Amino acid sequence: MTQESFASDQPFRPLALGFFIEETNELTDVKPIVQGSDWQQIYAINLLCRQGDFSKTHHVAPILMRNTESLIWSAGVNIIASAGGWEDVQKALSVFQERIDTPWVRYNMSLLLGLSCDLRAVDQLLKIYGRCTDPEEDGDQTLRELSYLLETTGKEIFGGGGEEIEHQRIVNLAAPLRDALFRSVQGTKVFEGETFDVVTLATRLLAAAERENFQSERFYRGRLIFEANTGVNCSSFFNELGRPNRLAAIAILEEFFDGNPQGKYRSGQRYFFGHPIPL
Repeated sequence: MTQESFASDQPFRPLALGFFIEETNELTDVKPIVQGSDWQQIYAINLLCRQGDFSKTHHVAPILMRNTESLIWSAGVNIIASAGGWEDVQKALSVFQERIDTPWVRYNMSLLLGLSCDLRAVDQLLKIYGRCTDPEEDGDQTLRELSYLLETTGKEIFGGGGEEIEHQRIVNLAAPLRDALFRSVQGTKVFEGETFDVVTLATRLLAAAERENFQSERFYRGRLIFEANTGVNCSSFFNELGRPNRLAAIAILEEFFDGNPQGKYRSGQRYFFGHPIPL
């Protein structure tokens, strides 16, 4: 899935990996939401969401449907899942549904569901997995998303990826974990097998960064969710080669804890740049 971007869109491409770009005065205007390029529109929606205005997230899915560039899909899915409530996620999925037979669309639908950090996503992920055709692409990503929601570490559901695992076996593994969480969590927001909690997430990230050997893919997912919820710029968590920058991550997370975050974030509630997201 590739499509060349115009040179003017290059500054926005880091949004495929997070929520920050190198800003200039002309890039901080929300006017492009109606008159700019597709990348400019997505960034304008990002800026509104940072201010606590989530009313324009429904514009993102139609933007993606007229694109075939993988990076703009990643950026768009990031903002829908991270700044949208469950209803927004469902509306986007309904837009993508007409292309569900396309592997890279299934890949992004799974990513959207997993990033929503919602236990209700499990059943839909299981349905998508039943339609996956490539164990190293859409199948692999769907298993990752199930694991991120249901398992503290990659265990039975996602033990390394790249293998074709029979659909019923995954259902048998995921369903008991899903049911146990429905009985134990506060609300429906979950991450890594427990009620979603920003401070708990930051604690796990710090512990992971302090270890020399850790699973960088799960660390990246946690970093993305942490950045979205807090508005803390975590771009330096990884270097230009995509490798974890442990010292930078530790410094940023320790500074976060120095701000006494326990009183700012409620367990079971997701945020975008500190603004509570409708459930």
